[in-house]
Amino acid sequence: MGKLIIALAIILTATVAMADPHLTADPQADVVGYECDGVTSIPKDNGDGTVSLWQDMALLIPGPYTMACVADYGVWGKSSPSVPFSFAKPELVSPGSLRLE
Repeated sequence: MGKLIIALAIILTATVAMADPHLTADPQADVVGYECDGVTSIPKDNGDGTVSLWQDMALLIPGPYTMACVADYGVWGKSSPSVPFSFAKPELVSPGSLRLE
């Protein structure tokens, strides 16, 4: 029984960790970082000489958002802002009317 509980805990933990939403964009070469609405993001290395935006969005509070990002090319400067991206994080509602039947 103990091994079953440990196995379920590992599976559920992995599922939750992989489910976090991330803001991402197409791969780009020569980018050293990204900035989205003033928040700096370290790029995700794709292993082929390109990097991608990979901004964790899990800690946002519920509500509507509109974000624009720029690519940082180091000594070459920053790109112009991206087209704004709008989305909403839903309100997380607890289950109601708990009871035994």
